[in-house]
Amino acid sequence: MATNSLQQPITSLTEIRQMKDGLRTELQENEKQVSELWQRLVTPPVQSGVMTPSKRVANMVGTSINVFDGLLLAWKLYRKFGGKRRLRF
Repeated sequence: MATNSLQQPITSLTEIRQMKDGLRTELQENEKQVSELWQRLVTPPVQSGVMTPSKRVANMVGTSINVFDGLLLAWKLYRKFGGKRRLRF
């Protein structure tokens, strides 16, 4: 015999339907909550107005560092896998 979340025995189909509806509602609420949290996580913050010169410079420096890091990674991968073929003992 099945039991519900309160450990009481389920005795009728009506109780099963009520439990199913309750779980469906709870699942929909959780799904809505997760989608809202996901949207907050992946949506970039809204920037108000014009960027100040210091923010522009900081943004350019950050972008430059990321580009340099990507180029360095590409160079290392090229040297490791596609560069000069060396004999290794």
